[in-house]
Amino acid sequence: MTDELRRQCVCSAVHTLRNPYFKISPIATSINIAYQVSIMCEVMAVLKISLKFHLGLVTIFFENTANSAVTLFLSLKFWWTVLHSSKMILIMSSSQHASRQSARTALILQKVSLLKPLHADTLFELQLFPQQLLHHYLVFSPYLFFTLSHRFLTSCVELLITCIIILVQFQHSTK
Repeated sequence: MTDELRRQCVCSAVHTLRNPYFKISPIATSINIAYQVSIMCEVMAVLKISLKFHLGLVTIFFENTANSAVTLFLSLKFWWTVLHSSKMILIMSSSQHASRQSARTALILQKVSLLKPLHADTLFELQLFPQQLLHHYLVFSPYLFFTLSHRFLTSCVELLITCIIILVQFQHSTK
């Protein structure tokens, strides 16, 4: 195989890899648009259910009302919280993983273009693909209010803990 034929094969292979991304990018955008309402509602539901569960625990802890009906109610709330929270964790993990892999692919392609002297056509394709990846960055963000990531998840947990602390302080100040 001559150098010219090998160069054309490499250039063609990089170009062939860019084609699926052109097809996947609009699909990811469509998924983001189609599910943004349900994701917003799911986040609000998880926060509401978790807050009610924690407030129930605070009520039992400070009011000493540990009867069977309240215990049953709180155990149901606990499992409901676990169900919805695990669903949100899976959604956020998959969204963050897709975004991270897109950025990682662009970085790998930029490193490959620096490895050895390449022909101008191959180098052009290797530089064009990371630019395409960076300009069409995969990010899942319902109505651009927040980005689905582990950082958002930790912010929600911090919000719940802060609300519970404030409500406990108000409960103690009324006594």
